[in-house]
Amino acid sequence: MIFQGMPQQIAPVPAHPAGEAICPVSALSPLVVDTHGKRFHVEWDPAAPVTPLGQLVFLSQFLATGGLFAPWVAD
Repeated sequence: MIFQGMPQQIAPVPAHPAGEAICPVSALSPLVVDTHGKRFHVEWDPAAPVTPLGQLVFLSQFLATGGLFAPWVAD
């Protein structure tokens, strides 16, 4: 609430940024991801609307790094 006679001291901040940040990873250099028992080289195609595996490689890396894969399979 702004009262009459009081100057507004804080400028409004937009709720969302205007766009996404540019990815620092070059499309020409693959990102090496170690998963459970395998190593993948992830590459991006900026023109592609979707990817064949989506983020599955990174989920696999998370499960392997956190030691969550073997208990998940055993369950």
